[in-house]
Amino acid sequence: MKIKAVIFDMDGILIDTEPLQMKTYNKLFEKYRISFTPAYFRSLIGISSRENMQMIRQTYGLKKSAEDLLAKKEALYRQELDSRLEKEGKEAANPGIISFIHNLTRAGISLGVASS
Repeated sequence: MKIKAVIFDMDGILIDTEPLQMKTYNKLFEKYRISFTPAYFRSLIGISSRENMQMIRQTYGLKKSAEDLLAKKEALYRQELDSRLEKEGKEAANPGIISFIHNLTRAGISLGVASS
């Protein structure tokens, strides 16, 4: 069976985004005087951002809706990611991923990106 397509998960596969995500969460919640330790942040990994916002909102008794928090978090994250990509360019990619993508493209394999 010939592989026709490869779908990548952006977070962790194409780019190590966990440090950016943690920075974003801390930036978002600093006005509430909430700071996330690396250990607490790791407990959020693998859970959708929407569920994380609902859980954080309940845990800390925040009045802002999960949807509002999520929208603000996504905007801050895009700024952080854009800034990193602007500074680092291809160097932001995980080691080996660019050559792997080039090899897939040369082999005529379709590529996609999916993320929660």
